[in-house]
Amino acid sequence: MEITIKKLTMRNFKGVLGERVVEFSPTVTKVYGANRTGKTTIADAFRWCLFGKNTEGKADFGIKTKDAQGNVIPELEHEVTVLLDVDGQETTITRTFVEKWSKPRGVAEKQLTGHTTTYTVNGQLYTQRDFNEYINSLCSESLFMAITSPTYFVSLKADQQRSILTEMVGEVSTVSVASGNKEFQALLQVMGEQDIEKFRQHLSYQMKEIKAELERIPVRISEQQNDIANITPAEPVDWKQVECDILATKSAIERIQQAIADTVADHNKAQAEAQAKQQEARQQVYAQIADLQKQQLEISNRYQYNNNKVVAERERIQAEFKEKCMQVLTSVQQLTRELDGTKNEITAVGVVLGTIANAKEDFKQRWAAVEAEQLVFNESQFICPCCKRPLEAEDVEAKKAEMLANFNANKANKLDAMEAEAAQLVEREKQQQARLQELQTKQAEQQTKLQAAQAKRAEIDALAETDKAPVITPVDELLANDAQYQQLTAQMAELRKQLDAIPATATTDTQAAVQGLQADQQQLLEKLNQLNALAQVGTTIANKRKRISELEKQEQQLNVQLTQLEGQDYTAEQLLQRTIEELESKVNALFSFVAFTMFDHKINGSLKPVCECTVGGVPYSDLNNAARINAGLDIINAMCKHKGIYAPCFIDNAESINELLPMASQRVDLIVSTDKELKIETE
Repeated sequence: MEITIKKLTMRNFKGVLGERVVEFSPTVTKVYGANRTGKTTIADAFRWCLFGKNTEGKADFGIKTKDAQGNVIPELEHEVTVLLDVDGQETTITRTFVEKWSKPRGVAEKQLTGHTTTYTVNGQLYTQRDFNEYINSLCSESLFMAITSPTYFVSLKADQQRSILTEMVGEVSTVSVASGNKEFQALLQVMGEQDIEKFRQHLSYQMKEIKAELERIPVRISEQQNDIANITPAEPVDWKQVECDILATKSAIERIQQAIADTVADHNKAQAEAQAKQQEARQQVYAQIADLQKQQLEISNRYQYNNNKVVAERERIQAEFKEKCMQVLTSVQQLTRELDGTKNEITAVGVVLGTIANAKEDFKQRWAAVEAEQLVFNESQFICPCCKRPLEAEDVEAKKAEMLANFNANKANKLDAMEAEAAQLVEREKQQQARLQELQTKQAEQQTKLQAAQAKRAEIDALAETDKAPVITPVDELLANDAQYQQLTAQMAELRKQLDAIPATATTDTQAAVQGLQADQQQLLEKLNQLNALAQVGTTIANKRKRISELEKQEQQLNVQLTQLEGQDYTAEQLLQRTIEELESKVNALFSFVAFTMFDHKINGSLKPVCECTVGGVPYSDLNNAARINAGLDIINAMCKHKGIYAPCFIDNAESINELLPMASQRVDLIVSTDKELKIETE
């Protein structure tokens, strides 16, 4: 749909007293005039007639006409009529705003009691609801604002701009981006229904947990290795041979026991029973001694294990302490750099404010000079150049009046121009003051963070000075002071006394043989106890080596898993980046002059959705007025093409632009000039 404005008629609208008619070219119409001559009033009238708002989107603005003293002229009808061409068909739209006056009983004069608004389309009266529906059928208000004002779209919030642009190009799905890429497609199968950002957050958590576990495994392996080193005998041991020796020793003891039994079998039953009881008693004592020795070995191993654990814990704490030191130092350095940068920015803003202050002082002097200008008449100006006679008094007064009018008009033009200059200085100073306040707030926050980081560093340094390595007491010294261990030693001494006290009841003939067998048996029992203790050490070492093997296997599995997760995260990052590039490419393909940045890459790797308009890499906020207007025209061209709707575009301050981008829409240029009355030119 193509909408053009052919004629605009204003009656008592804003500064227009009476009727003013403006006719437009279907292509380009240029409106010239000095400040306050009514250029913006034309744009306001057009927007008000259709939507009841001015070009700033305000419904409550001064549409009533005022007299020379600035008072509203009462009982006037305020009306705007627009003749539109909608796809070749003429349509006349009128909005009329009327005051309601009435004379209450007992009051001498009429009073303003309200207002009414009437709406007509092609001469037919409409209700407000029907009128709004009709206008909306031509073009919605939001779209109309966007395609008739170069500054409207960029004045929207970033999320609103982003929503409109995304609607124009359509959402870019990760499925379409992954098409044809095996790695991307495999990743989507792993992700399932998950959002890619949440999927990466989950991966980050998993990798963090795996890395923490990988850091703990070497410590655990070291603990097991230290335990093995502490209990491993000085000389190499053949553990299989130890098992064989135990079996052989047990077998020898059994044979000796059988030999003793055979020796005493020839004696009478009483002697045999007595001998058996003696042997059983001795065996019980030997068993008790062996049990006490085992308990002593467990106590010794426990002390050794605790000492090893203290050393390992100390090493772990030192490692964590070093890491904290590095983190705090890095934080202090980073915050210091950020604070220095903020201070430099504050200094720069101060320089700009100083420049503005000098400009304001210069402006005051120039303003005072213009204000002080007075018209001085030269009598030679009132002599006829032909006859050299003085002019008639009436002619002199007329010429003086003309000269005074020209002088006042010229002076007013100068003051109007200077008022605009003053407004720019005030606005610039306001922006710099706001920026200075923002930087000072930022500086205070950075100083607070830096002080906190420095305090944390001082706290860690103080902790490092007071931290002392733990004292490790030797195992022999601990055993000497261990009441249970010493008690076991005393119990073994007492058992040996009991063993010595058991009388030999064998007969004189068999006593020597039995004693020899018993001596051999005692040696074998002691050897068996030593072998059992050694075998226990071997079992402990084997279990710890098995644990080390399990930890090493777990470490390998975690490294493989970490590698897989890192690969998935890298692929997800590439897919997300490709999706972003696809969306930005589609959006920017709509435009010939501007480009949009749709995402902001954060330091931590995350992405923040944004919508920033740029021209040649320069942000919109840093562009000059000409570049901003052309940027707005490029956006309007794209939106009109996408929506298939074209409407008149009003360009304010068009005199500041050397070359405007071509447009398919009708264009109305509002140009500041020295003309005291509006001048309309059409192309």
